[in-house]
Amino acid sequence: MVNASFELPSGPKKRFLNSGNPALRAVVGGWTLSGYFRYTDGSAMGFGASNNLSVLGYGAKFANYVPGVAIFGVTNPRAFDPAVSRYFAPAGAFVTPPAYEFGNTAPTLDWVRGFTQKAESISLGKGFPIKERIRAQFRMDVNNPFNFVRWGGPNTSITSADYGRVTSSSEGRKMQLYLAVEF
Repeated sequence: MVNASFELPSGPKKRFLNSGNPALRAVVGGWTLSGYFRYTDGSAMGFGASNNLSVLGYGAKFANYVPGVAIFGVTNPRAFDPAVSRYFAPAGAFVTPPAYEFGNTAPTLDWVRGFTQKAESISLGKGFPIKERIRAQFRMDVNNPFNFVRWGGPNTSITSADYGRVTSSSEGRKMQLYLAVEF
């Protein structure tokens, strides 16, 4: 995760656009560019199976892992097409355990993760005086400024027809303008 803030080098007593024109100085001076960037591994996944142990008081039943069978399908978010791609290979690295047996996997598997999680946000803002005790602040915030598709988590229910499919995504670029008057 990285947070950064940078005052742009323009306006009075700055390197660029430091003209003697007071209107130009008021417009170009005092701008701040801020950014937030966070990149992490995807969330750990768990694979549930049909629970025929609930009558014995067990709340969940987990899948059996079959070694040597491919787990993943298409995991590159840029090459992923939810209409045809599956995040998990349909071949069946995870299968339903026999009746009245527990699965051999844990509720969450640290070694099987979803898409990497990414978040970016950029803000450009300026504060300026109106009168002696009145100030205004203008800011433009942009979430997901590069408008990348952020895929949701894949379906991990091994008994579902949608096993391995991704059916959601986060919203695209969002811009917000902000104006506040402080007195």
